[in-house]
Amino acid sequence: MDPLSISAAVTGVLGLVIDISKILKDCIDGIQSAHEDAQNLLKEVAILCHALEKLVQFLRSEDLKGKRFDKTSVLLLAADTCQLRLKKLYENLGTLRGASSLGSSRIGELVTRLKWPLKKDEYHQTVAELHRFAQTFQFSLVISNCELLSETSSSVLSKLEEKSGDITTLIAGLENLSIAVPLDLARQSAEISEIRTLVSDLARSLATAKEIHNMSIGINELQRRSDYTELQQIMAWISPLEPHKRHHEIRLKRLEGTCGWFLQKPEFQHWRDRLRTKDGQGNDSSILACSGIPGAGKSIICSLVIDELSTRFAPPEDCVCVTHIYYDYRDE
Repeated sequence: MDPLSISAAVTGVLGLVIDISKILKDCIDGIQSAHEDAQNLLKEVAILCHALEKLVQFLRSEDLKGKRFDKTSVLLLAADTCQLRLKKLYENLGTLRGASSLGSSRIGELVTRLKWPLKKDEYHQTVAELHRFAQTFQFSLVISNCELLSETSSSVLSKLEEKSGDITTLIAGLENLSIAVPLDLARQSAEISEIRTLVSDLARSLATAKEIHNMSIGINELQRRSDYTELQQIMAWISPLEPHKRHHEIRLKRLEGTCGWFLQKPEFQHWRDRLRTKDGQGNDSSILACSGIPGAGKSIICSLVIDELSTRFAPPEDCVCVTHIYYDYRDE
């Protein structure tokens, strides 16, 4: 994978972080003496947001041009896992949406305190996870570190353990000589320790996910075939039009590599990545409109977008439904 593809994944995470930050900020600004956990959590979210913004810029810079990332790279795995954790947090904070409208009355404060959705253990775990993710993304802002995190979990763990061993030996040598350990060295040792913990957790999560996937893939395949047959029957009942055939015809006209530039457009990538995070509250437009004269290539671009969405949101890993229809003046 190229850095731009990783950047798109990170941008999706950033959008979710911004939404969570807004929920917490509205709660704190709108209600005097807001829950202390909300204030501390907002600080961690702000740190993570800053690290993600820097990472998006870094991945799009000329410094990483031509670099390649493994499909199971630690950086991509960290971005995907971070997004899953943030989705859960976003759902848990649902009771706080609109908290600012309660005003600053004592009743409003009491209601908000009662509605704080995170238990102590869950809160501390969330803060610790966000802190590790922020440190990992911050760590990757150096080219050599980013190249390290472009590799698989096992490879990264091996190299981090080696690096940690070297630092430990160096610190022990300095202490034996009664020389104060430099703050940068101590900080680097703590940083590597945190990242090793995160990478180990990511590796375990990936192994568990693969086991579950292998166990369920047979059942999912049967269910998918059944659902597809039923969907075909429903579509035929709704309308005699056959959009899948029309899509196939247009796709055959599309030359390899055609319109690839459209998928790299920030407007498209932002819209696509927001499909998973849209809260249904009408806060963000879910419409992406492209206009042009007849023959400009709108249908060709649409066919490419349909294929992109169908691939990216493929079941059973994803729950986003992709459906399409081409409007043609010849169809009545």
